[in-house]
Amino acid sequence: MTGHAIKRTPWSVHRHLLLAAFIAMAVHMIAVISIPRLIMNRVIDIVAGEGSQPYLPPPIDHTHRRVVMPSPDLLYAVCAYDLADGPLRITLEGSYPRYWSIALYNARSDNFLTLSSDDVGERGVDVTIDESQSTRHGLLLMRVMTGANPEWLSEAKAFRSQLRCEQ
Repeated sequence: MTGHAIKRTPWSVHRHLLLAAFIAMAVHMIAVISIPRLIMNRVIDIVAGEGSQPYLPPPIDHTHRRVVMPSPDLLYAVCAYDLADGPLRITLEGSYPRYWSIALYNARSDNFLTLSSDDVGERGVDVTIDESQSTRHGLLLMRVMTGANPEWLSEAKAFRSQLRCEQ
């Protein structure tokens, strides 16, 4: 039996390279578009399933992983929203002597608005979000600095409990 060498033309090599490049681009685009939406939908479903808004989880320790890379120096509050139910009004009254922030994320995991103690100062928060600013579904994440200090914890909890996410 004699062996025959497979003769490759330059076009067949280019065709394979083009196919590989097309597949790589398609996989990349699917990952870039789909994975953030899937992750956010899962998080929004979990938070929305917690009942009344906002969800105020207990202080974080090394056993908690509901928030990516949680910090024991922070208290968290989370609100999931669906703008099909109308605009979302976010209010936070009072002040807190340490750092806090509120970040809003759309369904693609894009952070489209961040407010913090540095921006707001003593005046509090009264913001309304509608579909011109966000995708239909989204998530609010509030962080309140406690410094893992037991003396600050009750004050931080009281401040965090003033957050309202209403539609």
